[in-house]
Amino acid sequence: MVKFNPDLLPQAFKSCPICHAEGSLSVAVSKESSGKNVKYLLCTACRSTWVDLIETGMKLVVGPDEHVGFKSLAEWANLSQKPLDLSVMGKQLPSVKTPTIISTTNRKNSAIGCGFLLVLVVIIAIAINTCWESIPATETIDLSVSVSFDNGQFTIINNDSFDWRDVKLTLNSDYRLTYPLLSAKTTYTVGAMQFTTSDGTMFNPFTMKPLNMSISCETPDGNRGWWYGGWTAPTPTVPETTPEIKTDVVKQTAYPDIMERAKQEWGEDFEMVKYEYENQVEAYEWIMRQTAYPDIMERAKQEWGEDYEMVKYEYENQVEAYEWIMRQTAYPDIMERAKQEWGGDYEMVKYEYENQVAAYKALQ
Repeated sequence: MVKFNPDLLPQAFKSCPICHAEGSLSVAVSKESSGKNVKYLLCTACRSTWVDLIETGMKLVVGPDEHVGFKSLAEWANLSQKPLDLSVMGKQLPSVKTPTIISTTNRKNSAIGCGFLLVLVVIIAIAINTCWESIPATETIDLSVSVSFDNGQFTIINNDSFDWRDVKLTLNSDYRLTYPLLSAKTTYTVGAMQFTTSDGTMFNPFTMKPLNMSISCETPDGNRGWWYGGWTAPTPTVPETTPEIKTDVVKQTAYPDIMERAKQEWGEDFEMVKYEYENQVEAYEWIMRQTAYPDIMERAKQEWGEDYEMVKYEYENQVEAYEWIMRQTAYPDIMERAKQEWGGDYEMVKYEYENQVAAYKALQ
């Protein structure tokens, strides 16, 4: 029987147990601080990652919370919705053997034939196993990264001495963003709303918290770069609602529509009603004072309606991107194509321009 070889797991699983993408699994090697090489299974489509690749199962460490942990190979196969091909691992499911009757005259010849067949099978198995073991796994390099989050934006620093190419950033396991190039020793500011799911849903930093982020890339020497980090969410402490807070909510009459929406959202949680009302009023009054870019403001209102905090957030980001675009003169053809593609979405124009310029420089 062929010895268990974790390098063959991508052949045994026809599709990823998490995202069901076919042919997306690969085995890579990561070097621990002790210098020991550790193999792990990675899905290149959804970035799910398994460790502890043993004969009885494997452990998911990066992926949906409900599946994180150790499961048997059979359990992961059930999740992949494809049958597990144990034959490539040198394994077989138990079967019932039927006795074979050999005549006396042919017993000797049959024994010789069976012996020859057994030797041949053993030789083939040894040859295949040797071939499998000789296939080099792609080495994984631990990236040197600094990541922080503040005011709806991530600051990402490539601390390495080499550029990252074909960069894939994954936020909270589901929201993704790609860059063709992140240069060495360079700081990048990335808006949280640039991260989207496969169906185009944006990450909303006002209603969601960043929990974890992973970064993968190709290194100049052809290896895979990898980094993973997380944030510890503080435990919220909400004091009991007091009569004073409820009274404050009741006596607000300046913006009844905003108050009504806050009540619809938070019900009898009067502290949150008060908090929502005050923030929305502050954003609304700020919006009323803005006159510099009426077209940008109108588009923000069309997108976010009466959510004035989001209107303000969208307007500020679009204005910042627009003013940045107006200062760019280096690659007018690339800028023109980005404007034609994204029109008045200046954040996306800036994003497209930066990516295209980075790709252009990489080709020089």
